[in-house]
Amino acid sequence: MSSNYVVSVTQDKKGYLWIATESGLNRFDGRQFNIYTKNNSGLSGNELNVVLADPYENKVWIGTQRDGLCYFDYETETISRIPATSNYMLSNDITDLSVAADSGLWITHYHFGVDYYDRKTKLFTPYSSKNVKGLEGNNWVSKEDGNGNLYIGHHLRGLSIVSLKDRTAKIISMTPNNPYSIPDNEVRALCIDKNKNVWVGTNNGLALFNPQSEKFITFKHIEGNENSLLSDQILDIKQMKDGTLWICTNMGGVSILNLRENTFISPEKITFSNITVTNDNHGLSGPNARSIIQDSFGNIWIGNYRGGVDFISYAQPLFNTIAYTIEKQGKINNKQVWGLWADNHQIWLGGEGELGIYEKKERKQKLLFTRMPAAPTNTYQCDLPRQTRTTVARHL
Repeated sequence: MSSNYVVSVTQDKKGYLWIATESGLNRFDGRQFNIYTKNNSGLSGNELNVVLADPYENKVWIGTQRDGLCYFDYETETISRIPATSNYMLSNDITDLSVAADSGLWITHYHFGVDYYDRKTKLFTPYSSKNVKGLEGNNWVSKEDGNGNLYIGHHLRGLSIVSLKDRTAKIISMTPNNPYSIPDNEVRALCIDKNKNVWVGTNNGLALFNPQSEKFITFKHIEGNENSLLSDQILDIKQMKDGTLWICTNMGGVSILNLRENTFISPEKITFSNITVTNDNHGLSGPNARSIIQDSFGNIWIGNYRGGVDFISYAQPLFNTIAYTIEKQGKINNKQVWGLWADNHQIWLGGEGELGIYEKKERKQKLLFTRMPAAPTNTYQCDLPRQTRTTVARHL
């Protein structure tokens, strides 16, 4: 890849994976990468914010940080740029792209507002402070609910709900000491799930918004609770095919919320499944999960800011490897296994001069054996704790 600073991931209709970074665009075919930069393609800038595969056309849309909107066209295998002019778009700084309910495209700009792109007429319609009453502030993300409302997450101004019919906006900001208020005015992520629930990712927790009561239920990280949200800084929220909600957090990892197994009466009792950083194949490569998608095969792809891309296979592997290693002179070396025994939930591995006891893929105990001097038989001593210390005799 062109960079480990991944900001957005998408999959197109042909199955290719597109990875936007702060140093160019990458297309992955399962084996190798094609890298697109402003030096070798029509890409207008290398510093990207978002990439979105068009579900209706053979195009991939690319939002840059300050160089406008680009798109990859499969008909020509080229990248073209749509700059901000008097007839096209509000600005060149694009922070989010999302599909509209009528198949159009919503283009979120950090400054000025949001554009609607009509793929039939090829025209852009602006939604800004100039033509939407009450819409103010800088913008991170926008999502349409399919009921005539556009939700916009702001930088330090909370959440706006824009009526597309009336062109009016209602600002919802944090109210101190109100437990039903939006938890923070920095809104970086939005997700409207299959049941039309509105999920809001802020800089101070995850919130479930009720449009009727205009109240929020907030979920936060609880120190010492391994089943709570990993971090309060939310950067992306996606619902997967099985209905679960996957939440990308900054300096935490990925938290998973099963909507069918949780009732949202008491936020403190909500149980999250968490994926954190580990030094093996069972965890993330970095704690800064920025973007997440599920591909057409059911696999999960997680874009990490600084950590590249993590892949979680939908199909479970036929075999899992349990590492049996020893540290010698500061280096980790693999050891030979001479015998195996399963006892309830434990696995006993017999090595040279020791027994390793494993439970849930982790080594729980190690029994060392040392040879004792002069005895009628070949006698070994097992280095167990004092209260369980014993001598094992073996005839050779």
